[in-house]
Amino acid sequence: MPARSRPRVDAALLICACTLAVTTSGAKHNVLMIASDDMRPEMVTPAPALRRAPPSFLLPPAPCVLTAAYTSTPPLPLTLAGRKSPYGHDYMATPNFQRLADEGFFFRRTYVQMALCAPSRTVLLTGRRPDTSRVWAIGPYFRETTGRNWTSLPQAFKQAGYRAIGHGKIFHEGNASGFPLDQDAEFGAWSVPFFHPKVVYNTFNQTHPSPQPGVVKTPLSNVGIDAPWQTFNDGQSAVRAAEWIANASAYTAPFFLAVGFHRPHIPYVYPQAFEYKGDVRFPPRDYAITTGVPEVAPHDWTGEGSHYGDLAALRPNITAHDFQKNLTSLCSAVPLAVQAGMKRSYLSCIQYIDHLVGFLLDALRAADLYDDTHVIFWGDHGYGERPRPLISRLLICLGRKLPRTCT
Repeated sequence: MPARSRPRVDAALLICACTLAVTTSGAKHNVLMIASDDMRPEMVTPAPALRRAPPSFLLPPAPCVLTAAYTSTPPLPLTLAGRKSPYGHDYMATPNFQRLADEGFFFRRTYVQMALCAPSRTVLLTGRRPDTSRVWAIGPYFRETTGRNWTSLPQAFKQAGYRAIGHGKIFHEGNASGFPLDQDAEFGAWSVPFFHPKVVYNTFNQTHPSPQPGVVKTPLSNVGIDAPWQTFNDGQSAVRAAEWIANASAYTAPFFLAVGFHRPHIPYVYPQAFEYKGDVRFPPRDYAITTGVPEVAPHDWTGEGSHYGDLAALRPNITAHDFQKNLTSLCSAVPLAVQAGMKRSYLSCIQYIDHLVGFLLDALRAADLYDDTHVIFWGDHGYGERPRPLISRLLICLGRKLPRTCT
């Protein structure tokens, strides 16, 4: 007997449908949508004991949150017992991601349609496949291909009476979302001007210019900096979003608050207070196994790596390889010790983002909005165990609780 097929559920439509639902009193819930860039599923703290999942009210079994382009299998309520996290990791300090899983739903088998930022975000924020939007790379802007008259996710909330407020990186930045305004602002996606945080650290300036302007974009690929977390660009976005939450009572309309964090995308820049102290477990045992790889799968990451001064300065040059003849050469283009340091910084960035998620959840509690707000956390795609010799990215997909009025 053939396996029963399951319908694919479009994320943009499902997020709209579930979060535009009203309470029994007729009031709309607020929506806090948190996005992270290039994050793989890294969670640490224990999953809760077996418990009954709250009932769903739209599509079984968990309609309120979806965190990918579509689901190939129904999302799973958190009903696992044990000492490992929902994703099986036991080495990361991410208590706030665990809070999301404990109080809501997490999705273990959600997949993006393309493992690249702009196509993936375009899918989620428009509800159209890459073959429909014609967005298969970092650009073009979907409004300039087939989507000029489409209604994007924040626009849908605006039309439903929400205040749509955006911070950081929601749509892909630059020409992928309407340069110079970007973030779909030209087409009225937001109720107020979109907040673009300032990049304060790891930058070139007149005193220390780039050795190759236009090619080398930042001095370092990864670094921990001894500075307050609020001064980093993602911290700025979180603080500004918390201000909107604190002032929500001044408005009669509910909010759709989108907060897009840039980390853990490279460059891996983070506050030293969140540095990962454990064993980076690098390289994995199968690190250099490249047999049986389809021709379309290899991804030469070294061109992007050359944008960062420390990697560009390595000799031999990291682009001096022939991966089409020797795929393993991608694995050794950067010394393993350097790659191990990059992984430590990557994990540190995840711990920093976990802190920012907790900061926003605490802001909801302080404003007495925690039980009246849907929280959705999603990543645009995942990440490999190395600086990407192969395309091996998986989506991190976490959702937060159903509001108590639905339980």
